[in-house]
Amino acid sequence: MCQNAHSSAIRCVLLQMRFPTVYRIVLNSSSISCGFGNAKQQKFRIITAMRKLQVFRIVFSALLPGLVAVATAQAPTPATPKAAAQATPATPPPTQTAKEPEKPKTIDDITKDFVKKQGLFTVYRQQKDNSDTVYLELPESFFEHLMLLQVTAGSGLGDTSAFVFHGQPLGDLPIIFHKQDETHLQLIQPNLDHRGTTVESKVGIQRSFPNNILGTFEIKARQPDRKSALIEVTGFFKSDVGELSQAVDSPGQGYMVDFGSSAIDTVKAFPENIVIRTIYRLMRKSPVDRSPKNVPWAVSFSLSDLPETNYRPRIGDPRVGYFTLNFEDLTDASKYDPNVNYIMRWNLEKADPSSALSLPKKPIVFYIDNAVPQEYRAAVRKGMLMYNEAFEALGIKDAIQVKQMPDDADWDIADLRYNTVRWTTGMPFAIALFRANPVTGEILNACINMDAGFASSGLFAFDHVIDPAAYVKPVQDPLRAKWASRLCDLNGQGKLVQTVGRYAAELLSPPGLPFDKKAYIDQYITEVVAHEMGHCLGLRHNFIASTQFSESQLSNAALVREHGLGESVMDYNPFNTAAIGKTGVDYYSQRIGTYDFWAIDYGYHDIPAANTEGEVPALKMIASSGSLPGHAYQSDGAAGDFDPYVMQFDLSKEPVEDNERMAAIGRKIREKAALKIKPGESYFPYTQAWLAGMNAQLRAASYAVGYVGGGRLSSSFVGDPGAAMPYKPIDAATQRRALKVVLNSVLSDDSFSITPAQLARLSFNPNAPGNEVSARSRLYPLRDRLVLIQRVFLRRILDSDALARIQGNEFRVGPKGDTLTMAELFHDANVAVWSELSSKKPIGDLRRELQRSHLAMLISMALGEAGVPNDARTLSLDQLHSLRARIASAMPQATGEYTKPHLSECLMRIDRALNAHASVPADQ
Repeated sequence: MCQNAHSSAIRCVLLQMRFPTVYRIVLNSSSISCGFGNAKQQKFRIITAMRKLQVFRIVFSALLPGLVAVATAQAPTPATPKAAAQATPATPPPTQTAKEPEKPKTIDDITKDFVKKQGLFTVYRQQKDNSDTVYLELPESFFEHLMLLQVTAGSGLGDTSAFVFHGQPLGDLPIIFHKQDETHLQLIQPNLDHRGTTVESKVGIQRSFPNNILGTFEIKARQPDRKSALIEVTGFFKSDVGELSQAVDSPGQGYMVDFGSSAIDTVKAFPENIVIRTIYRLMRKSPVDRSPKNVPWAVSFSLSDLPETNYRPRIGDPRVGYFTLNFEDLTDASKYDPNVNYIMRWNLEKADPSSALSLPKKPIVFYIDNAVPQEYRAAVRKGMLMYNEAFEALGIKDAIQVKQMPDDADWDIADLRYNTVRWTTGMPFAIALFRANPVTGEILNACINMDAGFASSGLFAFDHVIDPAAYVKPVQDPLRAKWASRLCDLNGQGKLVQTVGRYAAELLSPPGLPFDKKAYIDQYITEVVAHEMGHCLGLRHNFIASTQFSESQLSNAALVREHGLGESVMDYNPFNTAAIGKTGVDYYSQRIGTYDFWAIDYGYHDIPAANTEGEVPALKMIASSGSLPGHAYQSDGAAGDFDPYVMQFDLSKEPVEDNERMAAIGRKIREKAALKIKPGESYFPYTQAWLAGMNAQLRAASYAVGYVGGGRLSSSFVGDPGAAMPYKPIDAATQRRALKVVLNSVLSDDSFSITPAQLARLSFNPNAPGNEVSARSRLYPLRDRLVLIQRVFLRRILDSDALARIQGNEFRVGPKGDTLTMAELFHDANVAVWSELSSKKPIGDLRRELQRSHLAMLISMALGEAGVPNDARTLSLDQLHSLRARIASAMPQATGEYTKPHLSECLMRIDRALNAHASVPADQ
């Protein structure tokens, strides 16, 4: 241990410098105490110390090269004579080969065994060992780039309580792939509802309004030569990104989405978009729901780029109806109204701006789906081209071009390069779908989905017993409310209306002028397609457009051929009943109207200006003619409420005239329904015709209700030529006329005039499944339906909303004005419902039920029904006193075995109500 003392000293010094703790441990453990203990103990200590020093030497030898290096770096190098240095050269350390760092795998390495599909982006898929992996290769140039993710129902859910139609839009999501860090991308849905152009406004918006995070993706690999990143999107396209759960849910029924059982079906890559179709499993919520318990549901995800173009956004105007893109411009904090509305339209420009009539730079090209039957393609094509005349007025020839999709087409209707008219089955309405830039409103792609039922609606046969009460006041499906502005229920609501037209033409046409079924179907399809094409151009519904022409004008073949049935095909036009018995008069509009020309002028007129704001003066000049004849506009928000001129499926300059005519036509159809009875056939054709007539009568009365307490709406601006005030009550004479239609059609003693022979003929559909229905189903409950219908109509003219509107109109016209008053309404309803008290006629079954309902409404109002105007309570109390006196006077002369007991019961109910009212303190 004492040999080479110099070397050991160096080792000790180095150990102490580099590892002081180890040095102390070794030093303490190897020290030998001399002079203490006996020889045996000293010997043991010496042996133990030698063993520890031997271990120390082994460990220390392994650490020595590093310790020498540290010591050399930290201590000054002692001067060494040159000769000595040359004589004893240092021994170099052994050479070690450094291991090359492993190269990270590239995208090509990871996806070499995947199926590769190239389009806008490259998509990779591998299905192996019950696993499915989908990768998306995203170029770095698309980081922070605005794109569009469209979520669409790839299959319908007909015959379920979660009614979703094929092609229904579930979400249009603007998205950005944001680089979170070097290893992750974040998918952001930016908040575009608030915008600013200055640095300060953008900072304030970013702090105040958060974006929506749709997902986070790990970057699996990169491809340096392509400057791209790879992310896995398998789970994302099986998730609830389109809020699918909400789409299939409904209170008390509907479905839940089992996301764990979802599977990707197909992956397609096109030059302008990527389409991934996923099959979800839906589980029925309610055990009492008779819908299928578990159903598959296909959802398509389309990821597309938003290309930059020279498109200039155009400001909207409430006097002209376009779909709009809405946001708040918060650039100027002092601005009174920050709201901005950009209309949605195509970027349509002349190829030759100097020419008076030029082809477009880029036409709007549509393809007719190869699923459209051959016999209807000409009618579809005609409807799609109908708007070209409006564009020609702006100097653009063949703005819309139509091509036929080949039967052997090598492209898919999901490919966004192609605008298509899709022909589906099981969807009771049409819908125009378009893809618009969420920043500018530029329409980039569009399609029309229409059901084969559009072709058969003209020959529509009732496959079920119709409940006319269901059509008194249509209620929109809440599941479709999100897309209501683009949803076109022209066929869904219109089937009954078109059926009325069919039976009117068949049964009421004079001899020698038979119903032309082929012309009827072709004209109907053409108008429907033109209507949907208007939506694809950006136009909204216009439900006042059907009030342009009178009945006599609508029977003029030349006028209808030149101008159509109204000022726009964007209304829901019914069958033109004025064409019955006339030669050459169109059943449906075969050309666009004056409003359509004007609206296209507003949206597509080339206005020289430096920017969007510079167009505004010229646009206001165009919109200012909105009050002129043929330019009236009112849309979905005002339809079917208190303005009777803004209705669906009416057709007349004065709608109350149309109501009177339709009520009369309904009665005539019921009278002529016996013509449908033929030897060798069932009574079902008679039932169809008879119910169609009943429906026409009830629909006419339903529209007339809108006049009671109604008013006219106007969107005119101050100074517009022919401008009307924003609101004006319907004149008293017209309200009284409409109230008479309601009372005569539904609430009078001879409203229905149903004979026992008519009731005996009502039958079931012999072509029901299995040619068999239950006995109860064959016993058509017409009596109960009519009781319900009368109750509904009575409530509609006496409900709190109608009474409040009447009271409001009285206030507007003042004490010297003329309008329908609440007192007049109460009186006329009383006379119509209780007419037997004056005529001394027996009170029939339906009449007794109606009188009970009327009495219950009066009592409820008199005793303080919530929401009813105070004057209505007073009038109800007065009516009860008056009615009591009339009933008591009529009792002695009452005839019929039910009349006197019925009147006696009514007296009892009135007395109880009056006594109850008398017991209420005056201050209540």
